Amino acid sequence: MGRFAGKDILDRSKAFALRTIRLVRALPKDNVGKHLGRQLLRSGTSVGANLHEADMTETVKDFCHKVNIAQKEAGETVYWISLIREAELIPVKKLANIEGEAEELLIELMICDTGVDVWNKVLELCDQDEIVELGDLIEAKLKEHYGCE
Repeated sequence: MGRFAGKDILDRSKAFALRTIRLVRALPKDNVGKHLGRQLLRSGTSVGANLHEADMTETVKDFCHKVNIAQKEAGETVYWISLIREAELIPVKKLANIEGEAEELLIELMICDTGVDVWNKVLELCDQDEIVELGDLIEAKLKEHYGCE
């Protein structure tokens, strides 16, 4: 049994990886296209890979770690797509949908990472020690992100 309550994000991240592959194939074959393509391919396919791995983790700590990696990879993917757009390597109209999907995945993973969506399911699956560990992790994240004491 996986840790995600619904499989929508897993399906979406896989579809996003496939769209990323198609985008990379459409990039120019010059040095710039190849370099940006390698970076985009690595980060864009890593999102789904880390989420699928998170779905099968045994501990809350490992789950949070994998989701956090997926979030960072989604953020990096947004960056590479914006570079491709701004460098005019692909027509803007062809990038709009994948850029929007990358931003939506990033937002969804940020919500997941801060405890707003998936935590009800996580709490259902956790024992008391893991719940305490999760609370400590959330507190540390809030301190890290907002400088709270």
